[in-house]
Amino acid sequence: MAKAAFLDIDGTLCGFDGKVPDSAKEAIKAARERKNLVFLCTGRAKAEILPYIWEIGFDGMVASAGAYVEVDGKELFHKTIKPQALKRLVEFLKKNKVAYILETARGIFADEKSLLILKEIFEKIDADNSEEKLGYITKIPDSEGMVENVNKVLYFNCRMSFEEMNEMFKDDFLILPSSIEFLKHCSGEISIRDINKATGMRVVLEHLNLKREDSLAIGDSFNDIEMLRYAGTGIAVENAPEMVKEAANDITCTPEEGAIFQAFKKYGLI
Repeated sequence: MAKAAFLDIDGTLCGFDGKVPDSAKEAIKAARERKNLVFLCTGRAKAEILPYIWEIGFDGMVASAGAYVEVDGKELFHKTIKPQALKRLVEFLKKNKVAYILETARGIFADEKSLLILKEIFEKIDADNSEEKLGYITKIPDSEGMVENVNKVLYFNCRMSFEEMNEMFKDDFLILPSSIEFLKHCSGEISIRDINKATGMRVVLEHLNLKREDSLAIGDSFNDIEMLRYAGTGIAVENAPEMVKEAANDITCTPEEGAIFQAFKKYGLI
């Protein structure tokens, strides 16, 4: 029986340097040659899945932490933030001088002040490539209205705790620490409440008439918890937080050590 594998990107498919190990590319190719299906299942928006990742070869994607689903190039599900909820959130972020990025399936957007803060952050960790890392973001003029069809929001340099943020916006959003290690203590991702990666997995499996027990998921961060619990086999990367490991059935090694290859081999996809 063919299986459907769902792979997180950052910290799972690739390390936080963005490089996909050859072992992962080979494992994905071999799994698909054996008629298994392999999907990206990521917090990234569709517009953030860069060509070098997509060109590895996948059967579809669950993007924006479950808010956007595509199989064989066909859009199956697309949930966006309600305009009034987004307006309230953005007003709060601006008032408190918190940098933010608005993610949509067609592009990634930020205002000028947010871009300046982000540039400072990335210059601290990678001065040579800070401009390149921000090159995919479109600047929003201050005079322009709200961006439409936003799936998810990232925020940076916030003094408020996750608990306080979640309490304030609990009716509309779920707020989690950033999946990027060096940003976890001051930054996070804001998703539509009750939409998560398991939501997207369910859409894919129902579309393909596959059972949950025939699915496998691999992830490393807080936004992977529902995905790991929902999958027939949930596998956490070994350097994931303990809460993420507790949601999984098994643990694999780090991306650099061959996480995808080892998991696929153990569970018979290759």
